[in-house]
Amino acid sequence: MQESLDPSINIVKALAKYFRKSPEFVSNHEIKEFLTQYNIKPGTQPFDELKNYYLTSSEFPRRIFLILEKSGRKNETIQQIHEKTPSKILDNSSQIKTSPNIQNNSSQIKKTQLNSNLGKMKEIFKLKNFSYKTYRIYLKVLFRYNTFLENKYKINIDEANDSHIMDYFNKLTDNDHLGRSSLIVTRSALVFYYKNIHKRQLSPLFFGWKKEKLLPPILTRTEIHSILNVVHNEKHWLLISIMYAGGLRVSEVVRLKVKDINFENLTLNIRMAKGKKDRLTLFSEHFRERLQNFLSQKSMDEYAFANPLGSHLSVRSAQYIFHSALMKSGINKEATCHTLRHSFATHLLEAGTDITLIQKLLGHTNIKTTLIYTRISNPALRNVKSPF
Repeated sequence: MQESLDPSINIVKALAKYFRKSPEFVSNHEIKEFLTQYNIKPGTQPFDELKNYYLTSSEFPRRIFLILEKSGRKNETIQQIHEKTPSKILDNSSQIKTSPNIQNNSSQIKKTQLNSNLGKMKEIFKLKNFSYKTYRIYLKVLFRYNTFLENKYKINIDEANDSHIMDYFNKLTDNDHLGRSSLIVTRSALVFYYKNIHKRQLSPLFFGWKKEKLLPPILTRTEIHSILNVVHNEKHWLLISIMYAGGLRVSEVVRLKVKDINFENLTLNIRMAKGKKDRLTLFSEHFRERLQNFLSQKSMDEYAFANPLGSHLSVRSAQYIFHSALMKSGINKEATCHTLRHSFATHLLEAGTDITLIQKLLGHTNIKTTLIYTRISNPALRNVKSPF
């Protein structure tokens, strides 16, 4: 039987109350059940509010909204979709699947305890001043590990021992063919959880992997100009240009404000960057006038690259802008926005810039991080000839 939802109630809070858990832990299938129960249709304000919440606040895929919107264009009701769509398509494998009507009291206690422990982990992240992005990555890892344990052993992560963890890593390497970097992230998440929640050390067997020392992809100056030549939107052109000219991370450029740009000194003040550090970097005189004209109607507190609502451009939007330009340019390289940052450092090194200055411009805490660029381009090698 369908119910009506009080319009004065926040839709996200209503979802959390309905399932008695944080929205982060609600699966796609449960979202579908909730929307069906209250007959919330695509295009309505509650539907859009819930969709926007997951778009802006969650790293986990929410395919249910896309499925409902596509089906809505065919004039199907949510109830019809609920009946015809297989649950396995809508269930998110990275979610902890719990039901609001749990019959087994023991199971309910375990689920409550697990959610409580994940909440504690979030508080520990805050106390240690760790990145919220890292927290979400760790949470995603723990969800996947918990799903594996529930499906195979009928237990959760709080009940697992080292043999369960070893079995999971064997699955990741043998069946899923996970790369070494992903295995290290998974290990770090489990180490953090068990150490901080259960005061337990993992077996030394899990500490054998070393991160691959791969060289990052680099774009030449000619390739960067080719990319910019196919960009005809002024905002997009300046966004890509300033990422390269200042060696900015994509998360930094989208949060850049007008007041952070010093046109006289050609410097950018990057606030609260990675590691919650401020730093100064530079940009080019070649597009100073274009940037000034673009920002002339903005106030000092506005974002340089704002979205239509006045908030900062999303990271995904900036990534899409660069990817579209890369495709149009015809350059056949697996480049991303971060490749512009790598290219910035490499080109400075090739021009003879001191490595410690490059370190400061990039905001690296450890010089070892910056030294990777000496493996990509060493100016001294230009004077060395092969003995062949």
